[in-house]
Amino acid sequence: MPKINVFEQVNAKFMSARGRLQEERKRLGLNQTEFGAIGGVSRRTQLSYEANESSPNIKYWESIAKIGADVQYILTGLHSVNADRIRLLPASTESANTITQEIDARIREKKIWDELFGLLNPEDRGRLMEIAVTLAEANAVMNHPDRNK
Repeated sequence: MPKINVFEQVNAKFMSARGRLQEERKRLGLNQTEFGAIGGVSRRTQLSYEANESSPNIKYWESIAKIGADVQYILTGLHSVNADRIRLLPASTESANTITQEIDARIREKKIWDELFGLLNPEDRGRLMEIAVTLAEANAVMNHPDRNK
């Protein structure tokens, strides 16, 4: 079985951020006009983002994140924690509250991880990163399409 290099995978994914932007838009079931409107831009501007002709501003990223787009995935190719649980829901107050609560939970979780990581000394941080890379490589091997061949 071939060894999977996680860093090569991350690099390859990073190079196709525009494809991931389109992928997230489609995952949420929106066309370019609808997705652009959520981000506060026109269909043409949305098209230019997806074609990598221009770059969105922070308000755009914040707006699409609020409806469930995994901005971390779009930018880095790595899904954020619990991203699979956030989906575009039918427009209602209850749905908006659900989305807001999910975003708040993700923010709290990230802050906790950031604080814990910050408490570690540099040597332990390095060890934790090694463990994370090992787990990511194992996950990539276990989920590789050629695994069952």
